[in-house]
Amino acid sequence: MEMKKKILSGLATGVLFFGMATHSNATSYGFNVSGAYIPTGGSDSFEFDINSILTGVFSGIGYSIDTAQLAFHFSDDGSNELHTTSVVTTGYSGAPSSSWYRNQTTYQTDWADVAGVSIEGPNFTVGSSYYSTGPQYLGTTQTGSHTYTTSYQCGFSTCYTSHSAPNYTQNYEIISGRTGLFTLIIAADSNMLASLTTDGYLGFDISSENGDFYFLDATLTADINTAPIPEPSTALLLGLGLTGLAWSGRRRS
Repeated sequence: MEMKKKILSGLATGVLFFGMATHSNATSYGFNVSGAYIPTGGSDSFEFDINSILTGVFSGIGYSIDTAQLAFHFSDDGSNELHTTSVVTTGYSGAPSSSWYRNQTTYQTDWADVAGVSIEGPNFTVGSSYYSTGPQYLGTTQTGSHTYTTSYQCGFSTCYTSHSAPNYTQNYEIISGRTGLFTLIIAADSNMLASLTTDGYLGFDISSENGDFYFLDATLTADINTAPIPEPSTALLLGLGLTGLAWSGRRRS
């Protein structure tokens, strides 16, 4: 009788743990938010919405959001914020009777664009990358003229005639500064995960900490796991095991 009791107890305990076992079914889901142009000193608000998955795939079952990663993609606005630092001009050169040419190089600086990202309290920043270009030819413009004289024999004297020839400036530009694509990647903290779990939304603000830029888009990758739920067959076995224990106890008494 004692051996039978141990067997039944082992059966019930084993079934109990089997019924409470968690099935790890974490799946990664991606969500995108389209961006917008952020002017100097401006800001805009955006929001991730994952309810399409929560009310679809996980409808009627328990779930937990274990981890999540957010990626924010930005682009410099191009040449909208160039600042001239200096202009270097050479002297004209050329024969007196020909056109004269000079070079003029304008040095431009593209100030750093810095984006601020605020999510559930914490504020993060990321800036554009450094770059520099060589001289870029912008074209030639006429910038005045010069005069020269020619002589010829007129009778017993020498006569002179004045002529005019154009002057040209060849224009170049050299740009240095910070531009291009830049990305901010954030691992979601407990507050962000709690917000997603509670109502399926996660709001964030994009602001200009310096300069203007394009907020291209943001991507949220969330690992969502189903919560442990006993299967019907497991619950039935558990009930039978407990019933067997009760019957064995009554018979022994």
